Amino acid sequence: MFQKILDDTSAPAEGEKEVAALTAGDRVPWARARQQFFRKGVNETSLDWIEKVRRCVRNPLCAVPSNAENAEENRKKRTS
Repeated sequence: MFQKILDDTSAPAEGEKEVAALTAGDRVPWARARQQFFRKGVNETSLDWIEKVRRCVRNPLCAVPSNAENAEENRKKRTS
């Protein structure tokens, strides 16, 4: 699978070329920023949705939870 990606010579889609810049840096600053800015509130919710949708993009049989399910899951995480 990875070789197919590496061998792909097609032009990147709009915005796709810049995505690598978001993941090319050292992991430690990213982890610290995540701890500082994405542990609560709208940022936590947004990141949670992005991660869930990302998993579903890779697995078309995945179901993205509703807002109610997502809120309940986040509440459980905070109280455990």
